[in-house]
This record gives sequence, C-alpha cells and structure tokens, in this order.
Amino acid sequence: MKPIEKAVSVRRLQGEEAEYFLYKYINKYPGLSSYELSKRTEWSYGKVIKALERLGNLVYYEEEKMGYPYKKKVYATNWQDIPDREPEKSDAKEIYANKIPIPAF
Repeated sequence: MKPIEKAVSVRRLQGEEAEYFLYKYINKYPGLSSYELSKRTEWSYGKVIKALERLGNLVYYEEEKMGYPYKKKVYATNWQDIPDREPEKSDAKEIYANKIPIPAF
C-alpha cells in the first residue's frame, strides 16, 4: 500500500469514528443545535456540520422559533423510521460471501 493510500484510509477511519461519536452524543443529548454540539464536543462548527451531512438520514432536524433566526435542533432518527429498501436475496449472499459486518444501531 502506498503511503498516500494509507493516509487516506486512516483519515476515512477517523471520519467514521467522529461520525459514530457524534451519533452517540446526539442519542444521549437530543435537541441540541449544531452550534451547541460544536461547543460541547469542542469541535469546529464545520466539522460538526460535515459529520451531520455524512450521517444523512440517521439524524433529523426540527426548527424551533425563538425569535430570529430559527434554531434547528438535531435528533437521532429511530432506527425503525429509517427509510430503506427491502433486502434482496443477492444482498444476503453478498454479505455472507464477503463476511461484511452488519452495523448495529
């Protein structure tokens, strides 16, 4: 593996760990804004925003009107409410053939 490829894989792993940490934090403290999340985790605002974007449908926002501007609060999506396609038989074969770990939420 080339050094650049190794560096890229390490950075991806760090990003995934950051997303997982933020997801667990949102589960523990629901209803915080992205600004509040950045202050409590001591991360930059941009890092929090990008991690929330990568989490995609695992989180959702609710707007709270407290004057102007609106405050967007972040909540973790219940795993039963996540829209997903029905698994196909070919998916199961691929998972078991490649021994891909199934993430537990």
